[in-house]
Amino acid sequence: MQQPVSGFKLGTPVEFYDHLEPEVATAVSAATEVLAKLTQGVTSRATLPQLPQGSFFSTLGDTAAYHQALIKASGPVYMPPTQVRMVQQLAKIPTAAESAEAHSELVKIRRTVDAAFAEIDLVVVPTTIMLPPKINDALAAEMGNVKEKPAYDFFNPRSGCGNTAPFDAYGIPALTLPCGFAKSGLPIGLMIAGPHFSEGKVLALAYAFQQATDWHKRKPELTPGMPVPPIVEIVVDATKKS
Repeated sequence: MQQPVSGFKLGTPVEFYDHLEPEVATAVSAATEVLAKLTQGVTSRATLPQLPQGSFFSTLGDTAAYHQALIKASGPVYMPPTQVRMVQQLAKIPTAAESAEAHSELVKIRRTVDAAFAEIDLVVVPTTIMLPPKINDALAAEMGNVKEKPAYDFFNPRSGCGNTAPFDAYGIPALTLPCGFAKSGLPIGLMIAGPHFSEGKVLALAYAFQQATDWHKRKPELTPGMPVPPIVEIVVDATKKS
């Protein structure tokens, strides 16, 4: 049975709305107005836990542990920007005490984040603060990161994904859905998140928004004669020893 959203109270934490590109701000504002009419309203007084500043994620060591083996196995074909970041992180390997302290802080954040939803049901924030890069721009950026053979990477560090990282740390249910397009045709996303075990509410609000709008039905114009951007590929010689 579809869960009604008319009784939901929504929050828009201001820290997730800093430095929005104008077209992103316009689309998210219009989407929020739609959600306000579907629910009990929206408040900007909602506040989510602040993550520790500095090298919190690198001190955890989880990211480096995940990527290190893949980098060794894949060589130059493995996400160049990620390789650069991992090399920088591995240059200063955290001590066991530092890693334990960071994990303890992460556990604390995940145990206390639900308190932020005491007076609201869900939060609504821009998925990214800026528009995604065009594929050729991303290719050019990747080519600048690799001296010998460039590779294409979806994870452009300049894509403004700072809004999504905290929710990885919070460990709470969240989803993103389309809420508009820029004049250039690039998509704009809206993220909905809630406390632990609120998947039903998150999905219900997303569904209600889609029923009230048609952004999820719109598709970019594609024609047979449309030029295809070049995708740089690298063929690795498996017989060559490193």
